[in-house]
Amino acid sequence: MISQSGGSSQAVTYKYPKLVFPGKNMGMSVNLMLKDIRLFREAAQGMDVPAFLAAQLYELFHLPVAEGKGNDDFVYLVEMYEKWAGVKLRGIDEEKGE
Repeated sequence: MISQSGGSSQAVTYKYPKLVFPGKNMGMSVNLMLKDIRLFREAAQGMDVPAFLAAQLYELFHLPVAEGKGNDDFVYLVEMYEKWAGVKLRGIDEEKGE
């Protein structure tokens, strides 16, 4: 487990499980995240800074919007990948039986 090795950090211990595993909303809508990605792209472009994945990320966040899920928590993207991959992710709490 990464959180028990040299890769341990607050992000790995607290944020990553909330971000990746279902049922743990981050409190930020898809639309709001999309706005932030757009602002980042505009800032990078204005400063001639390469942002290699920003365009793809922006398009990815448009998928939930197209499904009418723009106001849902951005963790909805995990549900999209679960559907595409035909798998379900289990949250930390489920693994411990909590």
